[in-house]
Amino acid sequence: MKKPIQVFGPPSLLAALPYMLGFKPTNSLVCVLLVKESIIGCVRYEHEGNEEELFELIKTTIRNHQFDALVVVLAVTEIDQNCDALLSKFKLEQIELLDFLVTNWERYRSAICNDETCCPLQGNFLQATDHDQMAAELIANGHVAVNSRAELLARLNPVADRTAVKLAIDQATYQISAIDLMEKLTKLHRHPLQPTEIAEIVLALADPELRNVVEYELFESDLGELTKPDQLRLATANILHCATHTPDAFAAMPYGLLGFCYWNLGEWILATAAAAHALELNAVNSPAKLTQNLIQQGVDPVLARREIFPRAA
Repeated sequence: MKKPIQVFGPPSLLAALPYMLGFKPTNSLVCVLLVKESIIGCVRYEHEGNEEELFELIKTTIRNHQFDALVVVLAVTEIDQNCDALLSKFKLEQIELLDFLVTNWERYRSAICNDETCCPLQGNFLQATDHDQMAAELIANGHVAVNSRAELLARLNPVADRTAVKLAIDQATYQISAIDLMEKLTKLHRHPLQPTEIAEIVLALADPELRNVVEYELFESDLGELTKPDQLRLATANILHCATHTPDAFAAMPYGLLGFCYWNLGEWILATAAAAHALELNAVNSPAKLTQNLIQQGVDPVLARREIFPRAA
């Protein structure tokens, strides 16, 4: 596992967020969890004005994760808005904050600091140097950011021409082993997967026994925390490539498993979309149905891996 992403103050933390989430959030409240000045997780919520529901979700997040400090980031259009009501809610719920940052991605300010000399109401500019340094480190760690939610979701769109993969599936004469499947899924491919490789992976994922082996390996955890998150991210990228290049008749399982991978990584926007697409292709797709139920019930991945899945196994 690669080293945690260290941050050195608000500018570097804000520079990291789009890469941790996959896109630059707007109208959002983000809880950033820190251990020894390193980001160990971040959870994004829609900032829609329903504070009671919002804080129930936040309390669930706080309860199910181990961390040293919590920073809240409010991403909005106007950073000079009054945040007293939100701050009072955190205080009422006895949630201690290291900082409460408000940003429009051009400027930022702390809603906790009342010193106008360092935290003016109009905010401080975010410098390109802070962004570039953090971006380089995060990209090297496999994180990629896009500019909007729509652009993020566009990653799931099937490619126009999937005939080569269909032909490879039709011509397949054998099924790869669980060991070969794991090797293909967790390998960093310097070149795009070839149609024959995609066909091998897709047909193997359709076998419940092989899929169980893969899931056991990919979602391994210690007290609910993923033990190999970088391996899971790599496998997720490969499954995404397979899903988008596979004909609809065979694509439900790759998309369903993709949704469950995203859910385990805390990327619920992509998880929701991938699961929905899988269920459009096959209404009884099991990983997609599981993912959809977990998201609708607001189940935290760490809690589920720690308490629910071990009992099911």
